[in-house]
Amino acid sequence: MVLSKDNNSNWLFLDTGPGGPAFNMAVDEYFATTAQLKQPLLRFYQWQPFTISLGYNQRSSDLDIERCQKKGLGIVRRPTGGRAVLHADEVTYAVIIPRAATAYYQSKILDTYNFISRALVNGLNILGLDARLERGSAGNTAYAAQDQSAIPCFSASAQYEVLINARKLIGSAQRRFEAATLQHGSILTGRYHLDLPEYLNLSEDKARITLKKILDSRSTSINEILPEPASYSRIVTAIKDGFSREYGIQFETRSLSNTERNSIRLLQKKYEQNWR
Repeated sequence: MVLSKDNNSNWLFLDTGPGGPAFNMAVDEYFATTAQLKQPLLRFYQWQPFTISLGYNQRSSDLDIERCQKKGLGIVRRPTGGRAVLHADEVTYAVIIPRAATAYYQSKILDTYNFISRALVNGLNILGLDARLERGSAGNTAYAAQDQSAIPCFSASAQYEVLINARKLIGSAQRRFEAATLQHGSILTGRYHLDLPEYLNLSEDKARITLKKILDSRSTSINEILPEPASYSRIVTAIKDGFSREYGIQFETRSLSNTERNSIRLLQKKYEQNWR
């Protein structure tokens, strides 16, 4: 079931801006597991330093960790699944829908994914982008078998992907906790994500070059398309308005309390080491 505009409700809105990798993931997990939300939450953030995140079950050996550290990149393991993502030129969103929000909580993963993607498309349309929600294509198979787990998120598409001219603009991942569903993802603003193959442990240089070409051909970014660059705040406002326009949602802006920051600080310790 896809929700209609008749299911109006207030949502929470949180913009934490640039944050470290452990902090960013701890905030998402906190609101999905500990905060006991009664309303859905839409959050935006960025990464400082630039960071490679691994999927929940991905091997840390997929990364050239020494090279990442030399380049000053952060490393973190997401609480969600999927493949490696280089978080750099992007705006990151997170949606947490608690079970208590019965008007919005859906039992099927793809229904939730479709619901969120429709709002993202609406927001991108507000920015002036011809974004569409489409069934994605299968991932590329031009790698040696041992390299398959290292294939980046933006080299393949799945169902209900946000695409522009058949190229992926947003990469998302989802996880269902006992009390809530968490979905977060990268909205690309530039081309830095194309450097991800440089930090992967691929079997040979040829595979790295091939993968970078595939990433380039299968993904795109906001500021490659718009005539003038869109700022972080402009993108956040447009995506937020996309949720409001698609579903009639009204947002209550909030910030982190001292109690929440203390709980998040405890969760950060796990994320500082969980990629190993």
